[in-house]
Amino acid sequence: MKKKIISMILASVMVFTTLCGCGSGQGQNTESGETTEVASEAASGQASSDEQIVLSVSVMANEEEKKIFENAINRFETSHPNCKVDASYTSGSTWGEYCDKLLIQIGSGQAPDVVHVAIEGTQMLVKNNVLLPLDDLIAADPEGQAMMDDFVDSTTDVFTIDGNLYELPTDCNDAVVHVNTKMFQEAGIEIPYDGWTWDEFRSIAKQLTTGEGDSKVYGFGTSLSPAWLAGWFMSNGSDYINDDWTDSNLSDPKATETVEFLNSLVNEDKSMPVPETTTDATSLFAAGRVAMIATGIWPFPSYKANGFEDVDVVPMPTNSEDAKVGFGVGGVGIYSKSEHPQEAYELMKELTSVETGKEKCASGTCVPVRYSLSEDEGYLSQCPNAKLFFESLEGGKALPSPMNYSDLERITNSMFSAVFSGASSVQDAVTNADTELKQSFADLK
Repeated sequence: MKKKIISMILASVMVFTTLCGCGSGQGQNTESGETTEVASEAASGQASSDEQIVLSVSVMANEEEKKIFENAINRFETSHPNCKVDASYTSGSTWGEYCDKLLIQIGSGQAPDVVHVAIEGTQMLVKNNVLLPLDDLIAADPEGQAMMDDFVDSTTDVFTIDGNLYELPTDCNDAVVHVNTKMFQEAGIEIPYDGWTWDEFRSIAKQLTTGEGDSKVYGFGTSLSPAWLAGWFMSNGSDYINDDWTDSNLSDPKATETVEFLNSLVNEDKSMPVPETTTDATSLFAAGRVAMIATGIWPFPSYKANGFEDVDVVPMPTNSEDAKVGFGVGGVGIYSKSEHPQEAYELMKELTSVETGKEKCASGTCVPVRYSLSEDEGYLSQCPNAKLFFESLEGGKALPSPMNYSDLERITNSMFSAVFSGASSVQDAVTNADTELKQSFADLK
């Protein structure tokens, strides 16, 4: 059903843009050969210098990130005086909501030339021919080839689908454990900088849980979402879905074991509060209500703004020799029917440039996606062990981001809610979620 809805929206795109000539381009929907031809023609040259080109951009960003994008756009407009950028910004949405909004925007004939979207939406956009392959543009550009050598391999691998690259990485976050160093010291617990196991983590979480009622401090806290909880599956050598993101993996015994472990923290040890979709785990951590959370580097600016300095990061605890560190990555791509793919590509290069990357590092909102920025002072200044974030990217595993991500989010959230509330046993909840998720993937075919 979801596939049919998306198809109807995209059919509206072709009808609307053909009749009205609106949006970023008017070509027919591209297959692989036609897309390559568009890219090759674009790479042959830019528009004449006296032609005013307007490039539209759709961006998901908070206020700090918006400033960084605006600075990059200003640099681009200065170096490309025949181009003007019209940027629209979205904040406060999930990536699933953002992508749904983007499809509606495309269907109304207002498709942006450049799309900023994280991996949660990439599969959906690529499979529906919304994004243009970048390979020919990069192959015709020596500067672009050098740029590719500087990007961390894992951050470009996730944007490569069926052998074609569709996005350039703008920012990245990977999950490690944030610890309240003062609480560890007061409890006489050594901070596990060299790594730890699930059993060690569970024991420490119980030791750090103190008090009762409104004054209770929990050893660990989390928000309820696939992104926040995926790292636990990966630390056990498992995942919600299979490696090529085409089917559920919840029938894996290690997946069930992961849900059981998290449930033990909530309902046996009482060392973790019941997470809700509205739970702001970072605020609980900064307020001293929980001693540990597992997430990316992005909360550090808010920590500093609120005077919270008793914090550092350590590796995720593991329960398998096949453990991986989960990461998410955002990127920018070109609309497949953009009238100005070459200019859009040049804008993308600025949005992902070293200068833009340095600003992002200084903001503390993300981990560097370039090898050349791994020792950037702005990035390393976020916390004493900040280097762990970049080091963890090598050999990391992308957060599961299939075409039906919104279904994945809904199904797994319901699974965890049923378990944590006691409404269902772990096995029943996992089995039901597995059945639902398998059906969701079947509906895509």
